[in-house]
Amino acid sequence: MKSYISILLFFYLVAFPFGQLFKIPFPFLGLAGISISICDFIVGLISGVWLVDFLRSSKSLRPPYFKEFTYFGIALLFSFLLATSQYNMYEILVAAFYLIRLVSYGIFYFAVWRLVHDNSNLRKLLTNCLVVLGTVVAVFGLFQYLFFPDMRLFIVWGWDEHYMRLAGTFLDPGFTSIILVFSLVLLVTTFVPHNFRKTGGVKLIHPPGGWISAVLPGLLIFVVFSALVLTYSRAGYVSLIAGAGALALVRRQILLFILPVLFLLAGIISLSFMHGLSSEGTNFWRTTSSFARFQSWEKAIKLWKSSPVFGVGFNFYKYALSKQNLSLVDGKFVQHGTSGSDSSLLFILATTGVVGFIAFLYLLAKIFREMYTRRVESVVILSSLIALLV
Repeated sequence: MKSYISILLFFYLVAFPFGQLFKIPFPFLGLAGISISICDFIVGLISGVWLVDFLRSSKSLRPPYFKEFTYFGIALLFSFLLATSQYNMYEILVAAFYLIRLVSYGIFYFAVWRLVHDNSNLRKLLTNCLVVLGTVVAVFGLFQYLFFPDMRLFIVWGWDEHYMRLAGTFLDPGFTSIILVFSLVLLVTTFVPHNFRKTGGVKLIHPPGGWISAVLPGLLIFVVFSALVLTYSRAGYVSLIAGAGALALVRRQILLFILPVLFLLAGIISLSFMHGLSSEGTNFWRTTSSFARFQSWEKAIKLWKSSPVFGVGFNFYKYALSKQNLSLVDGKFVQHGTSGSDSSLLFILATTGVVGFIAFLYLLAKIFREMYTRRVESVVILSSLIALLV
């Protein structure tokens, strides 16, 4: 089991930086409009391998939060089954694929945890791989920003019309920005020791030696930070501030909060004085996206009120909007954004109701309670989770 998961995990790490560029279509079962990313496909395979091994072995170790994940999974499944009578077979299959996808990512966590549980060397290797992945995502994004800044042609495939912004291989500045924030949290946590003042600066925990140990960490942080600034994502900026604040609080190092804020302000001011092509997306004072986000939240709340206890079903969100005449879809192109709310919390509330929402909050509360320690892994998870929630 471990060997299969190790090989598949390697392929997943290789595929991740390519984001949404490679997808596998489903030209069968009447699902011609549905596709799955390479990463999702690999996660599905890993989950299947782990699940088979788990069912076959009575001594399989249960990872942390196994019970909480199970409660949430049952809530998702129950809301899905409860809503199936209201939709046709195509809509049920699409919703089922999304349910399977989310459950697969939960099992993916179980599988990777089992893989590194008794292997500290593999855990360090995986941490280094994540550092590399974050940097590669940033480099790909910078390449797109410099050589392909006009992403408006992707409208025909359902993506937003981003112009003069770093959208990266995920084709969205917001999603790319939160991945970059995760990378910055991991970089700082890995490279900046607790006794920052005594060591006199930033150093690798496992330095390769020579000038590389002094220059490489700062260079990686600079590249990822520059990419984040160029997304023009205000949500990404606020998430960075929140993640840095959590990191500074847990590590009790105020500089870990002050420096990112100062560098972020410097980056925003620099972009404000840049001359050249601009767009609505590069306007820091834009209101269109803000009002669109408020409208998305309002729709999610209205949808939840229609079925407050068990929700409209996971994930029948798009179809439930249409049934209640809340969907404002341009019929000319397919739009990915219609499948969910701009708020993941409201999305869970609308699709699974109070029951699923409480199960999800129970999972989050358990993670927060147990992550508030000063171990490296806990600091990364806690700071990243706070950034994501913001």
